[in-house]
Amino acid sequence: MKLELSMVQLWEYIFDPIIPPDQTYQPRAFRVWTANNRLACSFVKRAISQSEQKLCMDIDNPIELWAYLKGRHGGAVPVKQVRLLQEALTMRCSQSESLTKT
Repeated sequence: MKLELSMVQLWEYIFDPIIPPDQTYQPRAFRVWTANNRLACSFVKRAISQSEQKLCMDIDNPIELWAYLKGRHGGAVPVKQVRLLQEALTMRCSQSESLTKT
């Protein structure tokens, strides 16, 4: 994730917060900052599963989003594996379609 965020110049919006410019004195810079802030959130949300996207849909601050995801996963591999298994076991398959399509 660090590489991808760095490539699109959004790393700082999550891990080294950029102070938003003053909306009154620097309206253009503020619009750019707001757009990049939104883009950073979208970029992270695009990298997670759809079920997780639904859980954090209302979070529009990239720092808060990252903190939420970090807290949810806790960096513990076994916990992540259990969640992935739970997600896999709750998926429904159709008998009329092959597994690669469902």
